[in-house]
Amino acid sequence: HPTWQSVPGLGIAAEGPVRSVLLVSRVPLTRIERLVTDPASRTSNQLARLLLTHEFGITPEVIPGPADPESRLALGDATVIIGDDALEWAGPGEVLDLGGAWTAWTGLPFVFAVWAGPGAAAPDLREALAACYRRNAARISILAEQVPAPRRKEVETYLTHSIRYCLGERETEGLKRYLELGVEAGYFPVVTEGAIHVHAG
Repeated sequence: HPTWQSVPGLGIAAEGPVRSVLLVSRVPLTRIERLVTDPASRTSNQLARLLLTHEFGITPEVIPGPADPESRLALGDATVIIGDDALEWAGPGEVLDLGGAWTAWTGLPFVFAVWAGPGAAAPDLREALAACYRRNAARISILAEQVPAPRRKEVETYLTHSIRYCLGERETEGLKRYLELGVEAGYFPVVTEGAIHVHAG
């Protein structure tokens, strides 16, 4: 966004497999002709398209899909699945972890989300969100205890290792690379104003 700012140093990112953002395909990845997008994540949908083009040499037809991942998969060759649906996915198909694929391709972390809006870089807002993060980061084990025992350790590991919430210089570099590739592909408009404000320094 040309005029919004982002809260520096906080967001949702991963370096390597993220586990909660997947591309699931009923056919080999190089044979995907129709990709059905997840209505819950524009970022992940565009990431999937970039990876399919650059890493697999294909540019499939892209159509929107419903909220249910199995219904989406029935509409095309592949779909993006995020969040709990991805973490719990046990359905058929070839599965590509999009966070892991991005890092393998670029050598960089991927930033899935930032806190953004008018005035988002204001020091008082930044400190309030940083304090909220610190408080809740210390409670992850307590939160994981609310998950049924068979999945408790898996969820705790996801929250503490698969996802990172503090954004530094490498995350900024990864975000810039994603935006540059998106502009080149025509997914995003060229922004000539504003700046990216996500690094911690």
